[in-house]
Amino acid sequence: MSTPPKIGSIKPLVAAAFAGALLAFSAQLFIADDSDQTQKILVMENRIRALEALLDQKDQQLKNTNWLSLQSRSTTNSNGVAAKLARTANSDLSSSLDENAQYGTAVAIDSGQMLKNLGTRSIDDPRSFTEKVSDLLAQDASQEKVAIVSKGIFDMANDRENLPDYALQSLYTKQSDPDVKRVIAQVLSQRGNNALMENHLSDARTQLKSDDPTARQHALQNLAKTHYVNAVSVIAPMLHDADINVRLDALLAMRATGNQSHLALVEKLVNDPDPNISSLAIDVAGHLRNLSDSARTTLSSADIAAELPIIPHP
Repeated sequence: MSTPPKIGSIKPLVAAAFAGALLAFSAQLFIADDSDQTQKILVMENRIRALEALLDQKDQQLKNTNWLSLQSRSTTNSNGVAAKLARTANSDLSSSLDENAQYGTAVAIDSGQMLKNLGTRSIDDPRSFTEKVSDLLAQDASQEKVAIVSKGIFDMANDRENLPDYALQSLYTKQSDPDVKRVIAQVLSQRGNNALMENHLSDARTQLKSDDPTARQHALQNLAKTHYVNAVSVIAPMLHDADINVRLDALLAMRATGNQSHLALVEKLVNDPDPNISSLAIDVAGHLRNLSDSARTTLSSADIAAELPIIPHP
């Protein structure tokens, strides 16, 4: 009677599967854009963890198989049962490892390829960048696609030929996602045109008039992401909102958009009777005190990059 494989016999298979997946992934990283590498590494790490969990599961199956094999030696009708179970377990493991490794690679390529396709014109796809963005979000404005589009706009901030100012303005009017609209406005502001940023502030003023404190908080959180100094004029009145959570978010928004010239607005709250307000006001005042009066009057690439939506992966 044949003896089923021991647990250790599947280790070379696992090692080979991992090695193959990592080699394939390394080859992709070698040719990929630098901006995609970190996300691809995270994807592969997630897949490796999934493979390790799968390995534990299959190890347990093989342990059960070995136990069945020992039991079968005392009967005359059990010949071949354990061997069949062992072959099935090994076959399932090999197949699952291959499928998971290939899936992890496919996910890593997908988002990166979509991002690359946005900024590349070819004979096969002569659409402009703005046309591709509109088509992509019209099909499905998912979190992933919003993040990809936002990153694509940021990457083309200095490419006025393929993404001129008028194209940014047209794209802004056609979009509804607040993250995409903010990034478009920030990129145009970085180029020296604050028209869309002022539109963004006007929309925020409307949202801050809402009777719902949660809506006002959300508007303040979005204003904080702009890192735009003119946003202070919209944020400042909310420092005295009736809702304490709105006031706290207003302080955080001041911290993200203001500079030393706005210090007095925050210092008024340092002795607020609510300890949450006073302690945060002290922190924000200390932060603004270290910024010059000219800080944040011009948006930097770092300001925009810090608030880009993260491209999610399963």
